[in-house]
Amino acid sequence: MTGLRFAATGALLLALAGCVNMVARSIADGRAAEFNRHDVAALMSQYSSDAVLVTSDGQRIEGKPAIEAYVRAMFAAFPDLHMEVVDVDTAAIDGGYRTVAGFKFVAEGKSSRLDMVSLTRGEDGGYFTYQQTWNSTSPLLAEATRRIAAQRSAAGGMPPSAAAPVPPAAATKFLAAQPQPAAYALIVGIERYRDAPAAIGARRDAERFAELAKTTLGVRPDNLRVVIDDRATHGDIKKSLDWLKANVPSNGRIYFFYSGHGAPDAAQGTPYLLPYDGDAKFVDQTAMPLAEVMQTLGASRAKEVLAVVDSCFSGAGGRSVLPEGARPLVKVREAVPVAHVTLFSAASGAEISGPAEGNDGGLFSKYVAEGIGTGAADIDGDGTITLRELADWVGPRVAREAKRANRDQNPGLSAPAGDDPKAFAVAYGLVK
Repeated sequence: MTGLRFAATGALLLALAGCVNMVARSIADGRAAEFNRHDVAALMSQYSSDAVLVTSDGQRIEGKPAIEAYVRAMFAAFPDLHMEVVDVDTAAIDGGYRTVAGFKFVAEGKSSRLDMVSLTRGEDGGYFTYQQTWNSTSPLLAEATRRIAAQRSAAGGMPPSAAAPVPPAAATKFLAAQPQPAAYALIVGIERYRDAPAAIGARRDAERFAELAKTTLGVRPDNLRVVIDDRATHGDIKKSLDWLKANVPSNGRIYFFYSGHGAPDAAQGTPYLLPYDGDAKFVDQTAMPLAEVMQTLGASRAKEVLAVVDSCFSGAGGRSVLPEGARPLVKVREAVPVAHVTLFSAASGAEISGPAEGNDGGLFSKYVAEGIGTGAADIDGDGTITLRELADWVGPRVAREAKRANRDQNPGLSAPAGDDPKAFAVAYGLVK
């Protein structure tokens, strides 16, 4: 997916006229990075609401929601699909730009080239793609089309927009708030695992929290890292934690978000976060102890850290896995608080972290994002959402909806001694 989205004034565009292809290449590289993260929300931000995508086999996909559904289906067809920019050429047209770009698509050890023509126009202070045409035949995308057709057939012949497994992430409208230039965020979402069942909705959770971080939490894009599915291996997550430690300034802040499977050590009950390449049979070798992750976060220069974890560790199902044949419930050790790190978790040790109604991601993640992003958790109406307010708002709603699904789920808030959740302003200066 490519296309131009310039948040620039006309004067700046004129100043850049002599090097427009250099700028276009930089933007195309950015889009490729979003594509390779399978960051659907970011990819969709380039399209106008009435955009049209014409695929190389003649399909005409009309409207941003339908394009998003198609992209999601394409990623589902090829979970390891990624691309590289080969060449880019851009020319000004009336009211916008015409960009011809060549890409190398790679999946399942195979590669092929695809050329795209994108037309953009200025609207709402930026430039957005309103028409995109794939001009060459790619064997990989032809196979993706075949697989998507099979998905549609299995879904009862519905068009991609109707058969999409999750609602569009872009549909969520979050409030703006005061920027936090010293805040950093690491967001991990693992829905598809190499050696474990899918954690349904985890990708949706991560994409939504990424949008929340940029919009309401005020995290600068340069200070935000999102790792999803096969880009969230044990090594990827460790490198991202090291990136946080190396970059967050003194007295800064860290938001750590994880949505995916947890796994307990069946003998000791030690809780682990399961990366993409984790194996529940060998958690001590392939997974990441929750306590170790919290210690790494606490060892940074950040003044305060909020870790939001939508997972569970009992082995009872939901977002918790055990090796085959192991007993279904494990007495899980509670995470020991680490200085400067507050843990807001989806469920208690013996409970299951489950999905929201309507397949709208994880129940806990949904209400965390809603409480912050809509300002609903600003209980006293002062324009600031404290951690205490957030927990008090999220907890009863998660418990109530979980009861309707005949299960217990009670989020937990664990803060180190001396740290008052009432004093932790998660978001402030809300613009309602």
